[in-house]
Amino acid sequence: MSADTAAQPHSEDVADATDADLAIAEAAFADAVAFLATSARPWFEADGLPVREEPTIVHAAGALAVEVSAAQAARRSETIGQAEARLLAGDVAKRAVRFLFEAGGTSTTDDPLDFGRHHRALLETASREPLRLAKVAAGRAALERPSIEVHPVPLGVPVDRADAYRRADALSQQFARGAAQRDIDRATPKAELEAIARSGLLAVTVPTAFGGAGLGFADALEVSRRLSIGDGSVGQIMTIHYAMLESLIRTATDAQLERWLPQVVQGARFGNAAAERGVAHAKVTATRLTSQPDGGYRLNGRKFYSTGATGAEFISILAIGDDGQPSIAVVAAGSAGLTLLDDWRGLGQRGTGSGTTILDDVVVAADEILPRWLNSDLPSTGNAAANLAHVGIDLGIARAALNDAVDLLASIDGPVPNDVLGTIGVFSARLSASEVLFAEALASLRVLATQTLTEEITQRFSLQVSIVKVHAGELAIDIAAGLVDIAAEFARPEHVGLDRHWRNARTHTLHDPSRWRYLRIGDHALNGRLPPRNRTN
Repeated sequence: MSADTAAQPHSEDVADATDADLAIAEAAFADAVAFLATSARPWFEADGLPVREEPTIVHAAGALAVEVSAAQAARRSETIGQAEARLLAGDVAKRAVRFLFEAGGTSTTDDPLDFGRHHRALLETASREPLRLAKVAAGRAALERPSIEVHPVPLGVPVDRADAYRRADALSQQFARGAAQRDIDRATPKAELEAIARSGLLAVTVPTAFGGAGLGFADALEVSRRLSIGDGSVGQIMTIHYAMLESLIRTATDAQLERWLPQVVQGARFGNAAAERGVAHAKVTATRLTSQPDGGYRLNGRKFYSTGATGAEFISILAIGDDGQPSIAVVAAGSAGLTLLDDWRGLGQRGTGSGTTILDDVVVAADEILPRWLNSDLPSTGNAAANLAHVGIDLGIARAALNDAVDLLASIDGPVPNDVLGTIGVFSARLSASEVLFAEALASLRVLATQTLTEEITQRFSLQVSIVKVHAGELAIDIAAGLVDIAAEFARPEHVGLDRHWRNARTHTLHDPSRWRYLRIGDHALNGRLPPRNRTN
Protein backbone atom coordinates (compact mmCIF):
# COMPACT_ATOMS: atom_id res chain seq x y z
CA MET A 1 0.00 0.00 0.00
CA SER A 2 1.13 3.53 -0.72
CA ALA A 3 -0.46 6.94 -0.69
CA ASP A 4 -0.47 9.82 -3.14
CA THR A 5 2.05 12.44 -2.18
CA ALA A 6 0.85 15.67 -0.63
CA ALA A 7 2.58 18.65 0.91
CA GLN A 8 3.37 18.16 4.56
CA PRO A 9 2.23 21.12 6.68
CA HIS A 10 4.63 22.55 9.24
CA SER A 11 3.61 21.56 12.75
CA GLU A 12 3.70 25.07 14.27
CA ASP A 13 1.64 26.47 11.41
CA VAL A 14 -0.91 23.68 11.81
CA ALA A 15 -1.21 24.32 15.56
CA ASP A 16 -1.66 28.05 14.97
CA ALA A 17 -4.38 27.42 12.38
CA THR A 18 -6.12 24.99 14.74
CA ASP A 19 -6.14 27.53 17.54
CA ALA A 20 -7.33 30.27 15.18
CA ASP A 21 -10.23 28.19 13.85
CA LEU A 22 -11.27 27.07 17.32
CA ALA A 23 -11.31 30.71 18.40
CA ILE A 24 -13.47 31.53 15.36
CA ALA A 25 -15.90 28.73 16.22
CA GLU A 26 -16.18 29.77 19.85
CA ALA A 27 -16.59 33.47 19.01
CA ALA A 28 -19.16 32.85 16.28
CA PHE A 29 -21.17 30.55 18.54
CA ALA A 30 -21.05 33.10 21.36
CA ASP A 31 -22.19 35.85 18.97
CA ALA A 32 -25.04 33.62 17.82
CA VAL A 33 -26.20 32.94 21.38
CA ALA A 34 -26.11 36.65 22.27
CA PHE A 35 -27.80 37.75 19.06
CA LEU A 36 -30.61 35.18 19.37
CA ALA A 37 -31.27 36.36 22.93
CA THR A 38 -31.45 40.06 22.11
CA SER A 39 -31.84 41.01 18.47
CA ALA A 40 -33.12 38.16 16.30
CA ARG A 41 -36.67 38.52 15.03
CA PRO A 42 -39.05 35.58 15.65
CA TRP A 43 -40.19 33.64 12.60
CA PHE A 44 -43.70 34.79 11.67
CA GLU A 45 -45.04 31.21 11.67
CA ALA A 46 -43.69 30.49 15.16
CA ASP A 47 -46.63 32.14 16.99
CA GLY A 48 -44.36 34.55 18.84
CA LEU A 49 -41.96 31.87 20.11
CA PRO A 50 -38.52 33.44 20.70
CA VAL A 51 -35.96 32.30 18.16
CA ARG A 52 -33.79 30.71 20.84
CA GLU A 53 -36.77 28.52 21.80
CA GLU A 54 -37.61 27.31 18.29
CA PRO A 55 -37.06 23.52 18.21
CA THR A 56 -35.19 23.56 14.91
CA ILE A 57 -32.83 26.27 16.17
CA VAL A 58 -32.33 24.53 19.52
CA HIS A 59 -31.61 21.23 17.75
CA ALA A 60 -29.09 22.89 15.42
CA ALA A 61 -27.41 24.59 18.39
CA GLY A 62 -27.16 21.24 20.14
CA ALA A 63 -25.53 19.63 17.12
CA LEU A 64 -23.05 22.50 16.87
CA ALA A 65 -22.27 22.36 20.60
CA VAL A 66 -21.42 18.67 20.25
CA GLU A 67 -18.98 19.32 17.41
CA VAL A 68 -17.39 22.25 19.25
CA SER A 69 -16.86 19.99 22.27
CA ALA A 70 -15.24 17.33 20.08
CA ALA A 71 -12.89 19.82 18.42
CA GLN A 72 -11.91 21.27 21.79
CA ALA A 73 -11.24 17.76 23.12
CA ALA A 74 -9.02 16.99 20.16
CA ARG A 75 -7.00 20.18 20.66
CA ARG A 76 -6.33 19.59 24.35
CA SER A 77 -5.51 15.91 23.90
CA GLU A 78 -1.86 14.86 23.95
CA THR A 79 -2.58 11.72 21.92
CA ILE A 80 -4.41 13.15 18.91
CA GLY A 81 -2.32 14.18 15.92
CA GLN A 82 -2.11 17.79 14.81
CA ALA A 83 -3.67 17.07 11.44
CA GLU A 84 -6.69 15.49 13.12
CA ALA A 85 -7.13 18.43 15.48
CA ARG A 86 -6.69 20.86 12.57
CA LEU A 87 -9.39 19.37 10.36
CA LEU A 88 -11.89 19.18 13.25
CA ALA A 89 -11.27 22.80 14.20
CA GLY A 90 -11.58 23.97 10.60
CA ASP A 91 -14.82 22.08 10.06
CA VAL A 92 -16.48 23.29 13.25
CA ALA A 93 -15.46 26.88 12.56
CA LYS A 94 -17.29 26.74 9.22
CA ARG A 95 -20.33 25.22 10.95
CA ALA A 96 -20.37 27.88 13.64
CA VAL A 97 -20.24 30.75 11.17
CA ARG A 98 -23.01 29.17 9.14
CA PHE A 99 -25.15 28.69 12.26
CA LEU A 100 -24.69 32.34 13.25
CA PHE A 101 -26.13 33.62 10.00
CA GLU A 102 -28.78 30.98 9.40
CA ALA A 103 -30.15 31.08 12.95
CA GLY A 104 -29.98 34.87 13.19
CA GLY A 105 -31.69 35.43 9.85
CA THR A 106 -31.66 38.53 7.70
CA SER A 107 -30.91 40.81 10.66
CA THR A 108 -27.36 39.47 10.76
CA THR A 109 -26.61 40.77 7.28
CA ASP A 110 -27.02 44.36 8.43
CA ASP A 111 -23.72 43.55 10.11
CA PRO A 112 -23.58 46.34 12.72
CA LEU A 113 -21.49 43.96 14.82
CA ASP A 114 -19.33 42.92 11.85
CA PHE A 115 -20.31 39.26 11.98
CA GLY A 116 -18.63 38.96 8.61
CA ARG A 117 -15.29 39.10 10.41
CA HIS A 118 -15.67 35.43 11.30
CA HIS A 119 -15.90 34.43 7.65
CA ARG A 120 -12.94 36.62 6.72
CA ALA A 121 -10.90 34.96 9.47
CA LEU A 122 -11.92 31.54 8.15
CA LEU A 123 -10.67 32.41 4.69
CA GLU A 124 -7.38 33.59 6.14
CA THR A 125 -6.63 30.37 8.03
CA ALA A 126 -7.81 28.22 5.12
CA SER A 127 -5.43 30.02 2.77
CA ARG A 128 -2.53 29.41 5.15
CA GLU A 129 -3.32 25.79 6.07
CA PRO A 130 -5.86 24.19 3.70
CA LEU A 131 -8.07 21.59 5.33
CA ARG A 132 -7.60 19.14 2.46
CA LEU A 133 -3.94 18.78 3.44
CA ALA A 134 -4.88 18.04 7.03
CA LYS A 135 -7.42 15.44 5.91
CA VAL A 136 -4.89 13.63 3.73
CA ALA A 137 -2.22 13.80 6.45
CA ALA A 138 -4.64 12.42 9.03
CA GLY A 139 -5.64 9.63 6.65
CA ARG A 140 -2.04 8.71 6.00
CA ALA A 141 -1.36 8.59 9.74
CA ALA A 142 -4.37 6.33 10.26
CA LEU A 143 -3.12 3.90 7.62
CA GLU A 144 0.24 3.72 9.37
CA ARG A 145 -1.19 2.73 12.76
CA PRO A 146 1.19 0.44 14.65
CA SER A 147 0.19 -3.12 15.36
CA ILE A 148 -0.68 -3.99 18.96
CA GLU A 149 1.51 -6.56 20.65
CA VAL A 150 -0.67 -9.30 22.08
CA HIS A 151 0.32 -11.12 25.24
CA PRO A 152 -1.16 -14.33 26.67
CA VAL A 153 -4.14 -13.64 28.93
CA PRO A 154 -3.36 -14.55 32.54
CA LEU A 155 -5.84 -16.46 34.66
CA GLY A 156 -7.38 -14.99 37.78
CA VAL A 157 -8.41 -11.47 38.73
CA PRO A 158 -6.50 -8.49 37.24
CA VAL A 159 -4.10 -6.82 39.64
CA ASP A 160 -4.85 -3.24 38.55
CA ARG A 161 -6.48 -1.07 35.89
CA ALA A 162 -3.65 -1.40 33.38
CA ASP A 163 -3.68 -5.17 33.75
CA ALA A 164 -7.43 -5.28 33.14
CA TYR A 165 -7.06 -3.16 30.00
CA ARG A 166 -4.23 -5.37 28.66
CA ARG A 167 -6.36 -8.48 29.15
CA ALA A 168 -9.32 -6.82 27.43
CA ASP A 169 -7.13 -5.81 24.46
CA ALA A 170 -5.73 -9.32 24.09
CA LEU A 171 -9.14 -10.94 24.25
CA SER A 172 -10.58 -8.37 21.86
CA GLN A 173 -8.03 -9.24 19.20
CA GLN A 174 -8.86 -12.92 19.63
CA PHE A 175 -12.59 -12.27 19.36
CA ALA A 176 -12.23 -10.14 16.22
CA ARG A 177 -10.97 -13.10 14.21
CA GLY A 178 -14.27 -14.95 14.46
CA ALA A 179 -16.70 -12.03 14.75
CA ALA A 180 -17.81 -12.01 11.10
CA GLN A 181 -18.63 -15.73 11.12
CA ARG A 182 -20.49 -15.50 14.41
CA ASP A 183 -22.54 -12.68 12.92
CA ILE A 184 -23.39 -14.80 9.87
CA ASP A 185 -24.37 -17.73 12.11
CA ARG A 186 -26.22 -15.53 14.64
CA ALA A 187 -24.17 -17.41 17.21
CA THR A 188 -24.05 -16.56 20.90
CA PRO A 189 -20.36 -15.96 21.80
CA LYS A 190 -20.24 -18.81 24.30
CA ALA A 191 -16.53 -19.61 23.98
CA GLU A 192 -15.65 -15.91 24.13
CA LEU A 193 -17.63 -15.40 27.35
CA GLU A 194 -15.94 -18.44 28.85
CA ALA A 195 -12.56 -16.92 27.99
CA ILE A 196 -13.62 -13.70 29.72
CA ALA A 197 -14.63 -15.67 32.81
CA ARG A 198 -11.19 -17.34 32.91
CA SER A 199 -9.50 -13.95 32.51
CA GLY A 200 -11.03 -12.55 35.69
CA LEU A 201 -12.59 -9.59 33.87
CA LEU A 202 -16.04 -10.45 35.21
CA ALA A 203 -14.80 -9.39 38.64
CA VAL A 204 -13.04 -6.10 37.87
CA THR A 205 -15.48 -4.11 40.04
CA VAL A 206 -15.90 -6.69 42.79
CA PRO A 207 -14.34 -5.23 45.98
CA THR A 208 -11.03 -6.73 47.00
CA ALA A 209 -12.59 -7.90 50.26
CA PHE A 210 -14.55 -10.41 48.19
CA GLY A 211 -11.60 -11.41 46.00
CA GLY A 212 -12.19 -9.00 43.10
CA ALA A 213 -9.98 -6.38 41.47
CA GLY A 214 -11.68 -3.52 43.33
CA LEU A 215 -11.81 -1.20 40.32
CA GLY A 216 -14.61 1.28 39.61
CA PHE A 217 -17.55 1.22 37.24
CA ALA A 218 -15.71 3.65 34.95
CA ASP A 219 -12.91 1.10 34.55
CA ALA A 220 -15.44 -1.59 33.69
CA LEU A 221 -16.91 0.61 30.96
CA GLU A 222 -13.48 1.07 29.41
CA VAL A 223 -13.03 -2.73 29.48
CA SER A 224 -16.35 -3.05 27.65
CA ARG A 225 -15.28 -0.51 25.03
CA ARG A 226 -12.12 -2.46 24.33
CA LEU A 227 -13.98 -5.76 24.12
CA SER A 228 -16.52 -4.16 21.76
CA ILE A 229 -13.74 -3.52 19.24
CA GLY A 230 -13.36 -7.26 18.90
CA ASP A 231 -17.07 -8.04 18.96
CA GLY A 232 -19.84 -5.56 19.71
CA SER A 233 -22.11 -8.32 20.99
CA VAL A 234 -19.53 -9.40 23.56
CA GLY A 235 -19.06 -5.79 24.64
CA GLN A 236 -22.79 -5.28 25.10
CA ILE A 237 -23.19 -8.49 27.10
CA MET A 238 -20.34 -7.44 29.36
CA THR A 239 -21.75 -3.94 29.75
CA ILE A 240 -24.99 -5.47 31.02
CA HIS A 241 -23.06 -7.65 33.45
CA TYR A 242 -21.14 -4.68 34.82
CA ALA A 243 -24.31 -2.58 35.12
CA MET A 244 -26.16 -5.32 37.02
CA LEU A 245 -23.11 -5.84 39.21
CA GLU A 246 -22.87 -2.12 39.97
CA SER A 247 -26.51 -2.08 41.06
CA LEU A 248 -25.84 -5.08 43.28
CA ILE A 249 -22.76 -3.54 44.88
CA ARG A 250 -24.59 -0.28 45.58
CA THR A 251 -27.84 -1.68 46.98
CA ALA A 252 -27.31 -5.20 48.37
CA THR A 253 -27.08 -6.13 52.03
CA ASP A 254 -23.87 -7.59 53.43
CA ALA A 255 -25.42 -11.04 53.34
CA GLN A 256 -26.38 -10.64 49.68
CA LEU A 257 -22.90 -9.46 48.80
CA GLU A 258 -21.43 -12.46 50.59
CA ARG A 259 -23.76 -14.69 48.61
CA TRP A 260 -23.23 -13.39 45.07
CA LEU A 261 -19.88 -11.62 44.77
CA PRO A 262 -17.63 -14.64 45.43
CA GLN A 263 -19.54 -16.45 42.70
CA VAL A 264 -18.72 -13.64 40.27
CA VAL A 265 -15.05 -14.02 41.14
CA GLN A 266 -15.40 -17.72 40.30
CA GLY A 267 -16.87 -16.89 36.88
CA ALA A 268 -20.59 -16.26 37.38
CA ARG A 269 -22.12 -13.70 35.03
CA PHE A 270 -25.25 -11.54 35.31
CA GLY A 271 -27.74 -11.08 32.48
CA ASN A 272 -30.65 -8.68 32.17
CA ALA A 273 -34.41 -8.78 31.68
CA ALA A 274 -35.90 -5.29 32.02
CA ALA A 275 -37.52 -4.06 28.81
CA GLU A 276 -40.95 -5.18 27.62
CA ARG A 277 -43.04 -5.10 24.49
CA GLY A 278 -46.70 -4.18 24.35
CA VAL A 279 -46.50 -1.43 26.97
CA ALA A 280 -47.11 2.29 26.47
CA HIS A 281 -43.42 3.18 26.30
CA ALA A 282 -39.99 1.90 27.25
CA LYS A 283 -40.20 3.02 30.88
CA VAL A 284 -43.40 1.10 31.69
CA THR A 285 -43.06 -2.28 33.44
CA ALA A 286 -45.93 -4.78 33.44
CA THR A 287 -44.04 -7.65 35.13
CA ARG A 288 -45.24 -8.19 38.69
CA LEU A 289 -43.52 -9.39 41.85
CA THR A 290 -46.29 -10.53 44.17
CA SER A 291 -45.84 -11.30 47.87
CA GLN A 292 -46.92 -14.70 49.21
CA PRO A 293 -48.22 -15.79 52.61
CA ASP A 294 -44.99 -17.71 53.29
CA GLY A 295 -42.92 -14.51 53.05
CA GLY A 296 -41.64 -15.25 49.58
CA TYR A 297 -42.64 -13.83 46.21
CA ARG A 298 -43.86 -14.96 42.80
CA LEU A 299 -42.64 -13.37 39.59
CA ASN A 300 -44.86 -13.21 36.49
CA GLY A 301 -44.38 -11.42 33.20
CA ARG A 302 -42.78 -11.44 29.78
CA LYS A 303 -39.59 -9.56 28.84
CA PHE A 304 -37.81 -8.79 25.60
CA TYR A 305 -34.32 -7.44 24.82
CA SER A 306 -33.00 -9.77 27.54
CA THR A 307 -29.39 -9.01 26.67
CA GLY A 308 -26.88 -11.37 28.23
CA ALA A 309 -29.49 -13.65 29.78
CA THR A 310 -28.53 -16.62 27.60
CA GLY A 311 -25.76 -18.51 29.37
CA ALA A 312 -25.75 -16.25 32.43
CA GLU A 313 -25.74 -17.77 35.89
CA PHE A 314 -28.03 -15.03 37.24
CA ILE A 315 -30.62 -12.77 35.59
CA SER A 316 -31.56 -9.41 37.07
CA ILE A 317 -35.27 -8.89 36.37
CA LEU A 318 -37.08 -5.57 36.73
CA ALA A 319 -40.56 -5.92 38.25
CA ILE A 320 -43.24 -3.92 40.07
CA GLY A 321 -44.07 -4.94 43.62
CA ASP A 322 -47.30 -4.83 45.60
CA ASP A 323 -46.50 -1.24 46.58
CA GLY A 324 -46.27 -0.14 42.95
CA GLN A 325 -42.52 0.48 43.21
CA PRO A 326 -39.89 -1.12 40.95
CA SER A 327 -37.33 -3.55 42.27
CA ILE A 328 -34.86 -6.09 40.95
CA ALA A 329 -35.34 -9.83 41.40
CA VAL A 330 -32.16 -11.86 41.01
CA VAL A 331 -33.15 -15.21 39.51
CA ALA A 332 -30.77 -18.11 39.03
CA ALA A 333 -30.57 -19.75 35.63
CA GLY A 334 -32.65 -22.90 35.40
CA SER A 335 -35.20 -21.77 37.99
CA ALA A 336 -38.65 -23.34 37.65
CA GLY A 337 -40.95 -21.15 35.58
CA LEU A 338 -38.07 -19.28 33.89
CA THR A 339 -37.95 -19.72 30.10
CA LEU A 340 -35.48 -18.07 27.73
CA LEU A 341 -36.45 -18.05 24.06
CA ASP A 342 -33.88 -17.86 21.28
CA ASP A 343 -35.98 -15.41 19.26
CA TRP A 344 -33.66 -12.41 18.87
CA ARG A 345 -33.66 -11.55 15.14
CA GLY A 346 -32.21 -8.08 15.26
CA LEU A 347 -30.62 -6.41 12.26
CA GLY A 348 -27.34 -6.19 14.17
CA GLN A 349 -25.77 -7.12 17.50
CA ARG A 350 -26.90 -10.62 16.59
CA GLY A 351 -24.87 -12.39 19.26
CA THR A 352 -26.37 -10.59 22.26
CA GLY A 353 -29.19 -13.11 22.66
CA SER A 354 -31.56 -10.22 23.37
CA GLY A 355 -34.71 -12.29 23.08
CA THR A 356 -37.72 -13.16 25.21
CA THR A 357 -37.76 -14.10 28.89
CA ILE A 358 -40.97 -15.72 30.15
CA LEU A 359 -41.68 -15.66 33.89
CA ASP A 360 -44.40 -18.05 35.00
CA ASP A 361 -44.83 -18.06 38.77
CA VAL A 362 -41.08 -18.00 39.37
CA VAL A 363 -40.38 -18.38 43.08
CA VAL A 364 -38.25 -15.54 44.48
CA ALA A 365 -37.04 -15.44 48.07
CA ALA A 366 -37.11 -12.19 50.02
CA ASP A 367 -33.32 -12.10 50.11
CA GLU A 368 -33.15 -12.31 46.31
CA ILE A 369 -34.72 -8.88 45.83
CA LEU A 370 -32.84 -5.58 45.47
CA PRO A 371 -34.11 -1.99 45.40
CA ARG A 372 -33.76 -0.38 41.98
CA TRP A 373 -30.71 1.84 42.25
CA LEU A 374 -31.64 3.98 39.23
CA ASN A 375 -34.99 4.83 40.81
CA SER A 376 -33.45 6.76 43.71
CA ASP A 377 -34.95 10.17 44.52
CA LEU A 378 -31.51 11.37 45.64
CA PRO A 379 -29.08 13.03 43.21
CA SER A 380 -27.27 10.21 41.45
CA THR A 381 -24.97 9.55 38.51
CA GLY A 382 -26.76 6.26 37.91
CA ASN A 383 -28.84 7.05 34.85
CA ALA A 384 -26.11 9.07 33.15
CA ALA A 385 -23.54 6.36 33.90
CA ALA A 386 -25.87 3.75 32.42
CA ASN A 387 -26.01 5.80 29.22
CA LEU A 388 -22.26 6.25 29.26
CA ALA A 389 -22.02 2.46 29.23
CA HIS A 390 -23.69 2.42 25.83
CA VAL A 391 -21.20 4.99 24.50
CA GLY A 392 -18.38 2.51 24.99
CA ILE A 393 -20.17 -0.03 22.81
CA ASP A 394 -20.73 2.51 20.02
CA LEU A 395 -17.09 3.57 20.14
CA GLY A 396 -15.93 -0.04 20.02
CA ILE A 397 -18.07 -0.71 16.95
CA ALA A 398 -16.73 2.47 15.31
CA ARG A 399 -13.12 1.55 16.02
CA ALA A 400 -13.68 -1.96 14.65
CA ALA A 401 -15.11 -0.51 11.43
CA LEU A 402 -12.20 1.90 11.03
CA ASN A 403 -9.69 -0.87 11.71
CA ASP A 404 -11.30 -3.01 9.00
CA ALA A 405 -11.23 -0.07 6.58
CA VAL A 406 -7.53 0.44 7.23
CA ASP A 407 -6.80 -3.28 6.85
CA LEU A 408 -8.76 -3.36 3.59
CA LEU A 409 -6.81 -0.45 2.13
CA ALA A 410 -3.54 -2.01 3.29
CA SER A 411 -4.29 -5.02 1.12
CA ILE A 412 -4.73 -3.19 -2.19
CA ASP A 413 -2.10 -2.77 -4.86
CA GLY A 414 -1.05 0.73 -5.78
CA PRO A 415 -1.61 4.07 -4.09
CA VAL A 416 -4.63 4.99 -2.01
CA PRO A 417 -6.39 7.91 -3.70
CA ASN A 418 -6.31 11.20 -1.83
CA ASP A 419 -10.09 11.38 -1.60
CA VAL A 420 -10.13 8.04 0.20
CA LEU A 421 -7.26 9.15 2.43
CA GLY A 422 -9.23 12.29 3.27
CA THR A 423 -12.29 10.23 4.19
CA ILE A 424 -10.23 7.99 6.45
CA GLY A 425 -8.58 11.06 7.96
CA VAL A 426 -11.91 12.64 8.86
CA PHE A 427 -13.19 9.38 10.36
CA SER A 428 -10.00 8.89 12.35
CA ALA A 429 -10.08 12.45 13.70
CA ARG A 430 -13.72 12.30 14.73
CA LEU A 431 -13.27 8.90 16.39
CA SER A 432 -10.15 9.98 18.26
CA ALA A 433 -12.00 13.04 19.57
CA SER A 434 -14.96 10.93 20.62
CA GLU A 435 -12.68 8.57 22.51
CA VAL A 436 -11.20 11.56 24.33
CA LEU A 437 -14.69 12.78 25.27
CA PHE A 438 -15.47 9.28 26.55
CA ALA A 439 -12.26 9.11 28.59
CA GLU A 440 -13.01 12.52 30.10
CA ALA A 441 -16.53 11.43 31.04
CA LEU A 442 -15.09 8.32 32.70
CA ALA A 443 -12.68 10.56 34.61
CA SER A 444 -15.64 12.67 35.77
CA LEU A 445 -17.45 9.54 36.90
CA ARG A 446 -14.44 8.48 38.96
CA VAL A 447 -14.29 11.90 40.65
CA LEU A 448 -18.04 12.03 41.32
CA ALA A 449 -17.89 8.61 42.95
CA THR A 450 -15.95 10.26 45.79
CA GLN A 451 -18.13 13.37 46.16
CA THR A 452 -21.38 14.35 47.80
CA LEU A 453 -23.70 14.88 44.86
CA THR A 454 -26.06 17.79 44.30
CA GLU A 455 -28.76 18.16 41.68
CA GLU A 456 -26.63 20.59 39.65
CA ILE A 457 -23.57 18.32 39.74
CA THR A 458 -25.54 15.38 38.41
CA GLN A 459 -27.25 17.52 35.78
CA ARG A 460 -23.89 18.76 34.48
CA PHE A 461 -22.59 15.21 34.34
CA SER A 462 -25.74 14.22 32.44
CA LEU A 463 -25.02 17.00 29.93
CA GLN A 464 -21.44 15.80 29.52
CA VAL A 465 -22.64 12.24 28.88
CA SER A 466 -25.29 13.41 26.40
CA ILE A 467 -22.64 15.21 24.34
CA VAL A 468 -20.40 12.17 23.99
CA LYS A 469 -23.34 9.83 23.50
CA VAL A 470 -24.76 11.61 20.45
CA HIS A 471 -21.29 12.20 19.06
CA ALA A 472 -20.27 8.55 19.37
CA GLY A 473 -23.56 7.21 18.08
CA GLU A 474 -23.68 9.34 14.94
CA LEU A 475 -19.99 8.67 14.34
CA ALA A 476 -20.35 4.89 14.58
CA ILE A 477 -23.03 4.95 11.91
CA ASP A 478 -21.00 7.27 9.65
CA ILE A 479 -17.78 5.24 9.85
CA ALA A 480 -19.56 1.93 9.36
CA ALA A 481 -21.44 3.30 6.34
CA GLY A 482 -18.19 4.74 4.99
CA LEU A 483 -16.54 1.33 5.27
CA VAL A 484 -19.30 -0.17 3.14
CA ASP A 485 -18.66 2.51 0.51
CA ILE A 486 -14.91 1.85 0.53
CA ALA A 487 -15.48 -1.91 0.42
CA ALA A 488 -17.67 -1.50 -2.66
CA GLU A 489 -14.60 -0.20 -4.52
CA PHE A 490 -11.72 -2.13 -3.01
CA ALA A 491 -13.01 -5.31 -1.31
CA ARG A 492 -12.10 -8.80 -2.47
CA PRO A 493 -14.17 -11.97 -2.00
CA GLU A 494 -12.36 -12.76 1.25
CA HIS A 495 -13.53 -9.49 2.79
CA VAL A 496 -16.87 -10.82 4.02
CA GLY A 497 -19.06 -9.49 6.79
CA LEU A 498 -17.92 -5.85 6.63
CA ASP A 499 -21.53 -4.70 6.58
CA ARG A 500 -22.02 -6.03 10.12
CA HIS A 501 -20.47 -2.89 11.61
CA TRP A 502 -23.22 -0.68 10.15
CA ARG A 503 -25.89 -3.15 11.25
CA ASN A 504 -24.40 -3.29 14.73
CA ALA A 505 -24.13 0.49 14.99
CA ARG A 506 -27.59 1.11 13.57
CA THR A 507 -29.16 -1.41 15.94
CA HIS A 508 -27.39 -0.33 19.10
CA THR A 509 -27.65 3.44 18.60
CA LEU A 510 -31.44 3.17 18.57
CA HIS A 511 -31.30 2.36 22.28
CA ASP A 512 -32.60 5.88 22.86
CA PRO A 513 -33.29 8.74 20.41
CA SER A 514 -30.49 11.24 19.84
CA ARG A 515 -32.94 13.95 18.81
CA TRP A 516 -33.95 14.53 22.43
CA ARG A 517 -30.35 14.84 23.52
CA TYR A 518 -29.64 17.43 20.82
CA LEU A 519 -32.55 19.48 22.14
CA ARG A 520 -31.28 19.27 25.73
CA ILE A 521 -27.74 20.19 24.70
CA GLY A 522 -28.98 23.06 22.53
CA ASP A 523 -31.28 24.35 25.27
CA HIS A 524 -28.29 24.58 27.58
CA ALA A 525 -26.16 26.31 24.94
CA LEU A 526 -28.82 28.89 24.06
CA ASN A 527 -30.77 29.30 27.27
CA GLY A 528 -28.51 28.01 30.04
CA ARG A 529 -30.91 25.30 31.14
CA LEU A 530 -29.46 22.05 32.44
CA PRO A 531 -31.19 18.78 31.49
CA PRO A 532 -34.04 17.77 33.83
CA ARG A 533 -33.89 14.72 36.03
CA ASN A 534 -35.52 11.69 34.45
CA ARG A 535 -34.90 8.00 33.91
CA THR A 536 -33.13 8.59 30.60
CA ASN A 537 -30.45 11.12 31.63
